[in-house]
Amino acid sequence: MGKKRLILALGLTIALAAGCGQEMQEPEQADTEAAAEQEELVQEELVQEEPVQERLEQEEEAELEAWMQQIKDEIESAEAEADRLDEKIGSMDLATQMDLNQTSFEIYTVWDDVLNTIWGILKENMEEASMEQLTEEEQYWISRKEAAVQEAGALFEGGSAWPLVVNSEAAKLTRYRVYELAAEAGVPMDTQIIYDGCYFNWSAHVYKVSVEQMDPSLSYCEIQISNVQDTTFDFTVDELMMTTDERTTILQSSTAVIQDGGRSAVYEGEDFTLTFHFASEPASFPKELTVTGWDKLEGDTFINKNVPGHESG
Repeated sequence: MGKKRLILALGLTIALAAGCGQEMQEPEQADTEAAAEQEELVQEELVQEEPVQERLEQEEEAELEAWMQQIKDEIESAEAEADRLDEKIGSMDLATQMDLNQTSFEIYTVWDDVLNTIWGILKENMEEASMEQLTEEEQYWISRKEAAVQEAGALFEGGSAWPLVVNSEAAKLTRYRVYELAAEAGVPMDTQIIYDGCYFNWSAHVYKVSVEQMDPSLSYCEIQISNVQDTTFDFTVDELMMTTDERTTILQSSTAVIQDGGRSAVYEGEDFTLTFHFASEPASFPKELTVTGWDKLEGDTFINKNVPGHESG
């Protein structure tokens, strides 16, 4: 009898212990299941978010391409209209000075209108901080353009050709600015503007402002580009003494043929062939070029110090 009670007591204890063990395990299992369910929900949300994020990126890319294409179309349309006006003058047998003045104003208006249109596109699509910086640059460019136009017309003040001169200069500079804004916005243009003016040696400039005792035997070169046309430009190369800036022309006026939509140009001389490489990056365009084919020019960067808004040197 005593043994039976003992066995029953032991059996009850074991049963209770087993029951407690099951009760203790149930919360752990519940936690594991809850964590698994939560992980599954997170994965489902990520799977759902991926197409959404991808779609948003595609929409942003499509929007960027759309307004860049709009800028490109505006520029191509302006080029076509300006060419039409030029041909109009060329087809006149007896074009008067008044005709020339009027047409030059119309050409300037074409480029001024497209500049304002592109500005509106940029203002609508660029980030606020970038637009603020661009606005400051634009205000400075306007002041420089006005000064350059006045300087160009100074010799013709009061004459019948004065409107033609100032309108032509204003049209040229405004067209340049249109292409510059397109480059800064990253618009892939088929044509790149080449700026006339003096391109100075940047390394020589840094040397002159940083070294107190300069070697009098050292010299450097400058490139003067002028008469820029659609397919050619003229240039000369001067060599200057580092300490005195005494100047000697070492390559007389020559003509280079523009290639690759204005990104390069080639001069084929008797002694060597020069290739001009014009910078396309927004940070460097429109002011920098390098030259290969002549050791006097190779390895240096030449910077145009006359581009409105980019003066230096």
